Amino acid sequence: MKNRLFIAVIAALSLCTGCKPIQLESQWRDRDITIDGSTAEWSGLIQYPEDSKIGIGIVNDEAYLYLCLTSEDRAIASQILMSGFTVLFESKARKGKRFGVHFPLGMKLFGPPSEEAGDREPDMAAMTARMEASLQTLALLGPGKNDTLPMSTRIAESLGIAVCIKPSRENCAYELKVLLNPDSLFRYALGIGKDTLLAVTLETDRTDRASRPSGGHHGGGGGMGPHGGGMGGGGRMGSHGGGGGRMGPPGGGPPSMPEQFKMEFSINLTKK
Repeated sequence: MKNRLFIAVIAALSLCTGCKPIQLESQWRDRDITIDGSTAEWSGLIQYPEDSKIGIGIVNDEAYLYLCLTSEDRAIASQILMSGFTVLFESKARKGKRFGVHFPLGMKLFGPPSEEAGDREPDMAAMTARMEASLQTLALLGPGKNDTLPMSTRIAESLGIAVCIKPSRENCAYELKVLLNPDSLFRYALGIGKDTLLAVTLETDRTDRASRPSGGHHGGGGGMGPHGGGMGGGGRMGSHGGGGGRMGPPGGGPPSMPEQFKMEFSINLTKK
């Protein structure tokens, strides 16, 4: 029995050989960062983990964490816009609790594509309206596994949380700003205490999940249904290189849905 157990342990360790958990270093914020879906302010701050299709920029100061994600992969961009996208944070200080931002919620939540009268061509005006509606709402996740608090992006910004993504011909760029710890003004935060290491999960929604609402409220304070106030839209994103075509609906019809995207890494926060 002992020999079998020893062999099993060695086999497990062998499987882990070569595994390289991704740990990224945050940079101290040395410039103003506006959450507007542009990478212009992230010059020199984007990291490209090995074998990753996403570039990641991480900055923090004493109060906030800033995250920038950029990709030229149209499949990922389409999945984010069509199905929805979640950034989930966990730290030891929260003791099993979590904090996440679900944005965008996904175009499928805002009505199905027009198929009336046997339409073969997509209704681009309707799709654009659906996309704009999907970018006006987010949901805060946590502290429990099933806790969800939908609200408009404008209300979220008044609570210290800002997020933005905009369609572009070149690439997909996503920006997020969240409070590290709650204070007397803002209660919604990562709540990391004195921790400097954060576990982060990025994932697009599964297609079956994207076809239904994100969930109900788990408390008061600014909660709204999915058609709350707007963030404003339009504009182009900055890019770090070439790319092909538009992302999402503006490119001339709905793209095919790729497999769910998921990525996990850790962030080591920096101190001044």
